[in-house]
Amino acid sequence: MKTKILTHGRILGLLAVIAFGTVSCEDSILHEETNALQPNKVQSGAVPSALSAVCGEQTFDLFAGQSNDVGSVTVANDDENVYVTYSTEGDWTLTETHLYVLDYVPTGRLAPGQAPYKSGIIMGNSFTFTVPIESCGSVVYLQAHASVIKLNQYGEVISSETAYGGDITKPKKGSWFGTIAYYVECCVVEPPVECTWNGETAFGGTTAGEGKAWWFAFDTNGASVQPIYAGQNEVEGAFVSYENGVITIVLGDNLRPNESTEAVKVQGYDVLPSVRPSAGLFTLYKGRDLTISGDGSLYYVIHLDVEVKNCEPILNI
Repeated sequence: MKTKILTHGRILGLLAVIAFGTVSCEDSILHEETNALQPNKVQSGAVPSALSAVCGEQTFDLFAGQSNDVGSVTVANDDENVYVTYSTEGDWTLTETHLYVLDYVPTGRLAPGQAPYKSGIIMGNSFTFTVPIESCGSVVYLQAHASVIKLNQYGEVISSETAYGGDITKPKKGSWFGTIAYYVECCVVEPPVECTWNGETAFGGTTAGEGKAWWFAFDTNGASVQPIYAGQNEVEGAFVSYENGVITIVLGDNLRPNESTEAVKVQGYDVLPSVRPSAGLFTLYKGRDLTISGDGSLYYVIHLDVEVKNCEPILNI
């Protein structure tokens, strides 16, 4: 069979025929009572640029002529809308799209011309419908129809097809169609938080000291990076490193020095004391610097007077 080639100048005529055929022929196909969500919405523009905040997303194949994979239909949602994006690949171009969004499984092809969501005539590789949602945590069923054409390297139309996204059904009677089942995810909205800074004593290192009072020491024969404990709890993102005789204190986002002029106190030991040493008597370093030169000791007691950030959700707003 010889393939019919249309020049670019005849594309608009073809599109008019496609549009007329969609309304006059497809409307005679099985048309169920739709219960379509938001039936008064007739068409939609591009998806908002803030779609990066979607709660859920799935991509389905877009089939032309029942079995030719020509692109995809991507369905996503946030806490307000479902976004349905048609995309074609290669030489295939979208000329028109229609969408039903249902709360039941369709058993036949619904008339594209009567779809509550329709793009009108387009010539492009992508189009998105924005469908408001009333609730989440349930499945919606989409019948995503598209008219597509294939262009050669000269922009000439060499084929036109009907396309559907999702699982393809070929009934014994009636026309083939596609169905997409999409679970509308519920967005988890994090409650606002209130953060406070509370004073604590902190130590850097992993070697637990002896005595009734808790404390830690930094063993230079151990790991080169060791955690910081404040109020006996390890603090995320806070640590002490020791390299080439230099002690570096990193407080991270959850610790900060208190207002004392001697918030950082460091003393070196070759043999650790049997009880927690008095930081006020340290002689190696007292001040606010977070980088301190060591004295060649085997152990360092790194005492920190800090404030710890504590954040709690605000539940009653």
